[in-house]
Amino acid sequence: MTEAFRRGANLLSSRGRLVSDKDYIYTILGFSDSIEQAVCVAGETVDGKKRPQDISFVLLMKDYPEGSFSFHRIAGPLKQYLLERSPATISPEHVFVVEPIFVSVAVSVWVTVKDEDASFETQSDILNMLKEYFNPVAGKGSGGWTIGVLPKRAQIMMKLGTLKNRAVIKKTVITVHYVDKDGEHTLDIDDVKATPFMVVRSGEHNVHIEYD
Repeated sequence: MTEAFRRGANLLSSRGRLVSDKDYIYTILGFSDSIEQAVCVAGETVDGKKRPQDISFVLLMKDYPEGSFSFHRIAGPLKQYLLERSPATISPEHVFVVEPIFVSVAVSVWVTVKDEDASFETQSDILNMLKEYFNPVAGKGSGGWTIGVLPKRAQIMMKLGTLKNRAVIKKTVITVHYVDKDGEHTLDIDDVKATPFMVVRSGEHNVHIEYD
């Protein structure tokens, strides 16, 4: 039903032809229910080239943790589908359908627990909370993350602060890891600059328990 509404909105807005970036996004989301998010990046490609005639469509798949199979299955047919509905001025060599650059956020946190008997449960709860929080697909425990938006340290600390009744945060180390055209990067979260192609995901977290 959701996909039907998306297709209908697209037909009404553009009479079957793709004109605006909104037209393209509606069409992409209606093409397959395996697509969670899509964004349009004009004048830039995922490898950093900037040419005004280029159009990149960045797709986040719902099953992204399982790998790129579903993306590769639909990328070619989707591109052809879009080109058939695009103005003649848009040529195939300037249209790109790509996956996001996944930015894995890893949190190491040292906490003092108030109830020693509940230390294992507290540790498990923090790990699960962090894993859900950095899930870009909206669901239980996560509102999702938009492609092109990365969390700030203050946001993560605020999320950890929701556990203050059970644990006291003593120290945190937050790093990000990603691979782009320039290679592999591991940085402090304050040093990474988001691009329109990036999307957050959960990295490996560590919770160190101390006793008061």
